[in-house]
Amino acid sequence: EQQQLMQAIDGRIVELCLDQNGTHVVQHLLACFMPASTDSIFFAVAENIMQVAHHPHGLCVLKKCISKAKLNEQYYNLLLACLAQHAVD
Repeated sequence: EQQQLMQAIDGRIVELCLDQNGTHVVQHLLACFMPASTDSIFFAVAENIMQVAHHPHGLCVLKKCISKAKLNEQYYNLLLACLAQHAVD
């Protein structure tokens, strides 16, 4: 079921991150789903980190991603590298 839901929102994750209600959906998925099911969230946020980080709702998702990524070194390093790359922007 988790994979089916993630497939349904694939390609719309950033849109959900920036939406007033969608941000709660993405944060809930990060909190409740198995880490293997949330890969696409981390990759979408990392690929669009500037857009996500500069939006109030997106920033909440980014913070949740960083919190959850502490349990997975791969995601943590990915997010930190993206943030470091754009630190002066």
